[in-house]
Amino acid sequence: MLDSLRAEFPGATGAVTRLRRPIVGREPVLWAFLSAAGAGFIVGGIVGLFLATGFPAFLPPTEPRPPWLTYANLTQTSAAFAIGAVAFRTGGLRALALYLAWSLLLVIAQLPGRQLSCERSGQFAGLDPDLRPACDLFGLIAQRWPIWLALALGALGSRWLLRTGNARPSLLLRGAGVYAVVVALAGMSYSFLTIVTLSYRDSSTNVTLTAIYVAVQIVSGVLTGLVLQRASPAASVLVAVLMLSSLSLTLPLAIQNQSGSPSLPLEVQFIVWSGIAAPIVAAVCVLGARLTVRRARAGTTS
Repeated sequence: MLDSLRAEFPGATGAVTRLRRPIVGREPVLWAFLSAAGAGFIVGGIVGLFLATGFPAFLPPTEPRPPWLTYANLTQTSAAFAIGAVAFRTGGLRALALYLAWSLLLVIAQLPGRQLSCERSGQFAGLDPDLRPACDLFGLIAQRWPIWLALALGALGSRWLLRTGNARPSLLLRGAGVYAVVVALAGMSYSFLTIVTLSYRDSSTNVTLTAIYVAVQIVSGVLTGLVLQRASPAASVLVAVLMLSSLSLTLPLAIQNQSGSPSLPLEVQFIVWSGIAAPIVAAVCVLGARLTVRRARAGTTS
């Protein structure tokens, strides 16, 4: 059968045989953790871009489908699969365990906000059990079973997906990992501050928290650019483009909110459009920081 396929499609089979598994280098645990986070950011971003344009065609909203088959789950599980593979191959079981602990920390950070939503909203009670959001820690962990499964499958299949050798660590993965981790930390801090300030928050508090989040995006973009200064220009451009991939979802919502209420106060408009401005500014900072450092290095060596 294989001989028949080779005879029928010589070009295609030749291309497949020439494909080589990506090679990754062994790294210390913390760097392997960052590289794994970067792999998840890149793979999840690419899958997200594809689904943003192709998801309605492949899975029309009018057609029945399993409750877990959603845009978010598909992007998160694809990212988790890449994370499991890279973490295990670059840092071994310790790096995989570290990322698992990090994932559990992110789940725990969601708990106060989820519990508050459950207390204030009675609409969850009428939902199908498969669609009802969990309101306790064990429920939150259990509902993320596709993520845990994808991490495990990525680690188990890493030997067949990736090669290890004497290759230098990937600056692309490290840079993307820095951005992913810093933004996740910012998200956790934002959720915590939102809960803490509920009793006295007003419009100025919302503006302040939003401004802090935008500032963190700027810092994360600069840090990412510094890590990518020795990487190829294509690596920096790829990370910047994937930073902007979220605009395919957030931009239509912002336009809809703006058109529905054209006379929104200035501070409300800032909050609405900050989700658009933040990734754009972060992407510019990545490219700007990389270019600035490289020019400075070139000036000192000339």
